Amino acid sequence: MFNITEAFVNSPTCTKIDNMNLEFIQICMQIKETQRAGWVRRGIEDGESVADHTFGVLLLILQATEQLPAETRLKALEMAIAHDLPEAIIGDYTPADHVSKERKRTEEGLAMDFLQCLAPSPTTETLRARLAEYNEHQTSISRLVHQADKLEPLVQALRYSKMFLEAHDLEDFKAHIEYIEDPTLASIGKASLEQWDLSRPKVQYIFLVGGPGVGKGTQCKRLAQEYTACFSLGELLRQEANNEQGQFQAFIKRSFEESVSVPGELAMWILRDRILAAANAGKSLIVLDGFPRSLQQLKAFMTEISLDFGTLYLSCPVEILNERLEARARSSNRPDDLDARIRTSRAQEFEASNSALLAKLRHHAFRKVDGSRTEDDVASNVKICLQELRSEIRTKT
Repeated sequence: MFNITEAFVNSPTCTKIDNMNLEFIQICMQIKETQRAGWVRRGIEDGESVADHTFGVLLLILQATEQLPAETRLKALEMAIAHDLPEAIIGDYTPADHVSKERKRTEEGLAMDFLQCLAPSPTTETLRARLAEYNEHQTSISRLVHQADKLEPLVQALRYSKMFLEAHDLEDFKAHIEYIEDPTLASIGKASLEQWDLSRPKVQYIFLVGGPGVGKGTQCKRLAQEYTACFSLGELLRQEANNEQGQFQAFIKRSFEESVSVPGELAMWILRDRILAAANAGKSLIVLDGFPRSLQQLKAFMTEISLDFGTLYLSCPVEILNERLEARARSSNRPDDLDARIRTSRAQEFEASNSALLAKLRHHAFRKVDGSRTEDDVASNVKICLQELRSEIRTKT
């Protein structure tokens, strides 16, 4: 029996439509490969793409429109996409290119016309209309999207100021706050400026890493002295997990239960105030026990705290770690010690999941100590390596 639906789906016309839709998507996805030229001019070679910028703008719009009707929110999101979409074809113009506003809008309009010709549909027609409304800058929604478009590079510049010491002229973006009137966006902009002006303490950092039960806490106690402050991220997290009023109590408990490292940002919030207090108390060396536990935590540290650090790695076979954890469990009230399943998985997972992290840490000052030896032997080697690391960090900085 003849089936008209099947006949249409298999027809050349339908195939052509599918091909054009595919071409439309592929062309639009080129904004993922188009770098934001302004960052390159400021010394950031591997900066965000246009698509990265669009994503940031979309997040800001979602926050700023929480109390608005769904239809209005959708219109704002469509406008943010439409504003950046032509750059998949014409590229990313900056003021340094000396392209007039009129010329830029002409090229953007033609780019949208091309996309509409390529894949005519209500979607492409809507995007054309949203771009026109954005450029006219007359409606409350278009003004909101303009403000989000100004705020995103301010927030991104703040991140780059921490990540790229060679970057320049990033403070130019502070002036963007003058364009932002929406209360939600203005509060984010104000917080960005306040964080920008925070000074970083002039101290040295040593990561003391190794498997669970290797003796990191023991060595930290022996290291603590007049000029040294030692912090155990694991212990601080356990304190937060026992804090009934803590915002992240349940999250941290579940992370422990699943043997998953907490996000680097959470680790930084917990560590930052204590590091500042130690620096203000005259400490010149901060030893972080059991940190970082992941590449993501390391990246967060390098972004928020310091690009300079050294690592002391206490190595130890898994079998010995398991024996030590079992012995510690007899006198410990730690949940992760009492549960035999968690004890075993922690030791095994450290070895399995930390090879990439250790490889990254070795690009900086790094020393390895045999943690399977006696406490005194390990302490003696740690002291020697610590002096070497401090000298190496001092030379680099």
